[in-house]
Amino acid sequence: MAEPNLAGTGSLIVAGAQITNIVSEEGVLIGTVDFDDPTLYQTPLNGDYEFSVSVANGRGVTRRETRSFTVDAGGPTINVMEPELASIIAGATDVIAEVPTHRASTSRPCGTESTRRNSA
Repeated sequence: MAEPNLAGTGSLIVAGAQITNIVSEEGVLIGTVDFDDPTLYQTPLNGDYEFSVSVANGRGVTRRETRSFTVDAGGPTINVMEPELASIIAGATDVIAEVPTHRASTSRPCGTESTRRNSA
């Protein structure tokens, strides 16, 4: 069975913006989204959004799939654990900071990573 030619029959809408640079490669639609493009998004995205892909076959039958995604534009959270606020330090001192890790592709809770560094 030949791969369907989807060029020109698909559409992609991401966070309310129509994406026009869609290509079809061997039955797979590929659209590139530049979240920093001010012509697509006048204000930076941050939070929960949806994208939808629509495709029509040669008979005009259309199918649409919608998925949600999250844009985290706030950056990481850093929890400095040592030295404590207003500590008096001298010489070599451990600096311990905890940075929560985010795994957007899973439903598991976020873990943590700790960074330990001796200052000179």
